[in-house]
Order: sequence, then structure tokens, then C-alpha cells
Amino acid sequence: MGIEATRRRARESVFWPGLNGHIKDMVSRCSTCAAVQPSQAREPMLSHEVPVVPWTKVGMDFFEWNRQKYLVITDYTSNWFEVKELKSTSASSLVRECRVQFARHGVPLQIVAYSGTQFLSRTFHKFAEEWNFEVVTSSPYHHQSNGKAENAVHTIKKLLSKSQMSNTDPLLAILEWRNTPSEATGTSPTQKLFGRRC
Repeated sequence: MGIEATRRRARESVFWPGLNGHIKDMVSRCSTCAAVQPSQAREPMLSHEVPVVPWTKVGMDFFEWNRQKYLVITDYTSNWFEVKELKSTSASSLVRECRVQFARHGVPLQIVAYSGTQFLSRTFHKFAEEWNFEVVTSSPYHHQSNGKAENAVHTIKKLLSKSQMSNTDPLLAILEWRNTPSEATGTSPTQKLFGRRC
């Protein structure tokens, strides 16, 4: 998670004199953290308008990690993400997984996705009409406009890589990330989405 995120997470539950320094030393010496550290910080993305109510606007993207295909769905308000390993990235697989996630969290008003064939397909647009949500797609040459989903993919890949390198459970890593307060707001994705810590 990095030094600052680890400090924010620790402050949620513990305190001791020198906490900040100890965490900085621990994370700085962590070989797993160093191996997946970005070489240079990126410029921040220009963001879409963020809705007040969670799960009313979500970003979606497919990605591949360790020769497996995944779908990520991320909430613009809380930064909560769902990630699902898929056997296929077809439009019908996309619709099937969306139905599961929307039954769990509710149907968003708007989905922001890159303009891949799955999101442009008749199958997905029929699903959008039946479930009453809008689909906004980014330019095929400017995936950055779906920055929320791109950021979630980056975070997930980093968590999966660290878990693999340290031989730890990736689901526990995702849970810790979801419980880590944001630097900007001081609240975690779980607090924003559920109003509590998980």
C-alpha cells in the first residue's frame, strides 16, 4: 500500500510513540513493496464529476494478470472496486457478471467504460436498456478518460503482485486496501460505501 496508506490504516486501530517513523522504516525495507514500486509518479487524472450517492456511477475495464482475465467495476464515489476472474471476456460474460454485481450493490445510473467490443455490443446495450442505465464509452485511443477503472486496475495488479511475491492471501490484501482511509477524505472505501469498517 505504500508508506502513507500504511500510516493511515494503522492510525485507524493502533498508536505508539514513533509510529510514523517505524512504519516508514518497515515499508522502506520491504523487498516486496520495493519490487512493485512505480519508477516515477504519474500525473493525476482529470476526473469525471463525482456523484454524492455511492454506486450511481461506476467505471469498468478488463485486464489480464498472470495469464488470467479479470473484470473490474469501481465506484466513482467510494473508490470501492469489485474484481472478478473470468473465463471469457465476451459480452455475455460481461452481462452475467454485471447482473451479479448489480444485484449485490444496486444498478448504477451510469457506466463509464472503454470502447471495447463488449461494451459496444448489442447484447450489452440491450442489457443497459432492460436494467435502465446509461453507458458512456471512452475514445478507443484515449483509455485514460476511463481513469477511475484504470486506477483500480493498477491498484489490483499491485495488490495481486505483492500477495504473490509474499505468498499471502490476495483477498486479505484487497480487504486491507478497502479499509484504508483515503489521504484526501480520511475515510475508507468501506466507510463510504457501507458506513462502517469491514
